[in-house]
Amino acid sequence: DRQVTPQSPSGWTLVQNRFLFISGELSPEIQLFEVTVKGLLPRTKFRVQGVASIRDLVYVPSIRSLFLLDEFDRRLIQATLPSDWPSQKHFKIEQKTYPLGAGPIQIRAHDNHLLINLLLEHTLMIVPLTQGRPDFSRASRIHHDGPIWAFDAVAQHNSLVIAAAGVENRPLNRLGGEFGYIDSFLYLYTLPRTEGVYRWNPMDRDKSRHFTQANLSEIDVITPKAVKLAAPSKDSLTVWVAAFGSAQMARFKFHQGNVRLTGTFDVLPGTTDFVMVPENQASWTGNKKDPSMIMTNSLLDGIYRVNLRVGGSKYHRVKELPSDPSGLSWQNRIGELLFFTNLLTPYNRSEGELSRFTCEACHFEGTIDGRVHYTGRGHVFATTKPLRGLANNVPLFSRAGDKSLASMVLAEFRVANQKRQDFFFVEPSKYPWLEGIENLPKVLSPQDLRMAFLSFFVEYRPRPNPWRLRSEKLSPKALQGLAVFRKRCEYCHQAIVSTRQGDSLPYDDWVKWLEAKGKDLVWGAPFYTKTGIKPYVHRAGARVPSLRRVQQKYPYFTNGSSPTLRHLLSRFRYRDLTAWHHYEESSEGGGAEKVKALTADEIKSLEEVLRFF
Repeated sequence: DRQVTPQSPSGWTLVQNRFLFISGELSPEIQLFEVTVKGLLPRTKFRVQGVASIRDLVYVPSIRSLFLLDEFDRRLIQATLPSDWPSQKHFKIEQKTYPLGAGPIQIRAHDNHLLINLLLEHTLMIVPLTQGRPDFSRASRIHHDGPIWAFDAVAQHNSLVIAAAGVENRPLNRLGGEFGYIDSFLYLYTLPRTEGVYRWNPMDRDKSRHFTQANLSEIDVITPKAVKLAAPSKDSLTVWVAAFGSAQMARFKFHQGNVRLTGTFDVLPGTTDFVMVPENQASWTGNKKDPSMIMTNSLLDGIYRVNLRVGGSKYHRVKELPSDPSGLSWQNRIGELLFFTNLLTPYNRSEGELSRFTCEACHFEGTIDGRVHYTGRGHVFATTKPLRGLANNVPLFSRAGDKSLASMVLAEFRVANQKRQDFFFVEPSKYPWLEGIENLPKVLSPQDLRMAFLSFFVEYRPRPNPWRLRSEKLSPKALQGLAVFRKRCEYCHQAIVSTRQGDSLPYDDWVKWLEAKGKDLVWGAPFYTKTGIKPYVHRAGARVPSLRRVQQKYPYFTNGSSPTLRHLLSRFRYRDLTAWHHYEESSEGGGAEKVKALTADEIKSLEEVLRFF
């Protein structure tokens, strides 16, 4: 069946195998469907107050509560339903809000615990429920050096087993000139239950019994975003992992703390989720050689039935999703695949510090990963920058090393491919998953590939702002903040359509642009400046960054020294027309008595207006 959902649907939870709740990244609404033999029956929809975006949700039946992830404001929302909600067409919810860290993208519930993935803080939270409320005082945290893209969990033998897929758990290494130590990994954690709570102790001396890992890039499972656990027996688990960045799926057996690869299968890159076909349920645990799955795919815009076979699989498109109304060219489609799959780096290896990866190893969904990376230049570290919206925001990156998108594309092919094997041809006939792209040449030359990558980046715009979709007009507090921004910030963060032009829009036009649904200003500048944020990535300081979607970045500044916008604004200092984001009297000269900070009211008003950026 096919039904209208909240905009940009990204979260779902099925209750009693009958009721389906759907949420969206660009909507404060939740849609409830009833699953019937005739299809999906729309039952009701309700709005969550004070929320612009709901990335994911889960239902806990014992307390009749939906738990929602508000990625925009970094919050957990508990929405308690009335006792007779299944029989009601309209009902009210009771809300309670809890602060979270940056990048909450996935939530699950197991055995009276909530499991939350904070992608940008590289943390899995295991939160027990006490008297029907999340008890953060007894929460455990599994922290990595880099992001976790997906996880699943199951309770077994008075323990909680968590299977997580993410980037290699160590800092990126650029000393050898390559992108080192960013392979994709599978991590398996066993959390024993103590006093009714599943706990993870990173200092556990017997940690080897409770943790194991496997390098997925070595078996060509790159950037996996779908992980599933199944229990064939009381003593072992089957772990399924589907790649997003390559055409591969893997099956592992997890038994008594050890993990063993039991099969790899050809699938399609771009898999976001998968379920076993009902008649093949026994295959879920690995008891049959040729399982069959239904897989959703956001790169190839389809829902597929895949008959898995070791050494070769058959694909059948069950449902083609609606194509982009703009009619993307083959160049743009290939450019997208170069970004999100290893089509960009077909000859890379993963031995030692070498890695097989895609751009998403550092730029999740085209944005950021929350890390402060070593840049490979001197002793300079820098936070990851979004790769959306580059076309009208040159020169590129903090050091502004690339003056144009064309030079950046040439550089990315060179630095991403090991031993600089960046000039290669692609024959689409050797990639079965490319056959759905129309008008492809029989051979894609190195020039074709670079033009495709460039074409993709030109069209790769920032995501829509969910706060703008929710709030049609700037509030009085936001208008007050805009006046403060004009006075204190706009000299550097200019109201320009493109840094190629350099002419700022008149102040009277700012509100119109901020309230428009499909328009964006850069709020940046093409020049360098020194604001006290050290070490400087360039002798002239750092390039003024764009403030588009600043609410969803983390951490702030090149050195990652501010975790929140409020912290950033509280550090701001100015004297006349000179401003600093970090002020040190010893290095900035005398006159400290004339240096001023923003008032509490100015900070609150700036926070309010920046939500519209």
